[in-house]
Amino acid sequence: MFLKFIAAILSAITIAAVATYLDYHPEMAASDAFYSYERQLAGGMVIMLTIYIVFLIPLSVGIDGMIARYYPYRGFERTIAALASYFVVPAFVFFIVFLVFTSTTYAAELGMLIGIGGLIHCVVQKLLRRLWEMVLRGK
Repeated sequence: MFLKFIAAILSAITIAAVATYLDYHPEMAASDAFYSYERQLAGGMVIMLTIYIVFLIPLSVGIDGMIARYYPYRGFERTIAALASYFVVPAFVFFIVFLVFTSTTYAAELGMLIGIGGLIHCVVQKLLRRLWEMVLRGK
């Protein structure tokens, strides 16, 4: 569970940094002090970390339990199932939620972004788990 929180923090920082880099406009930052790169990055990290802790980590625990039940042996199929599940399940859940609470055009885009966030979380979590196993074997 500790690795899930570390993966959530690293994923939130990664997504916020990429989104801030893509959406940052220096000419707007010169006219308003509240549109600085650091403020936009910090706001993005807080929002993404909240989404990860409140929604994606509980979904992650459920997805891991589902995959452990249906794919009991470690292997390539289990990794592919995890990657697909970490993308499809959050994207579908948030698509339905956004469809109910927002307009239809934003529901698909936001659902896909949350799905990509779940996929990034899965990749970071698997990398951290492999790194942790290598550290434990090295001792």
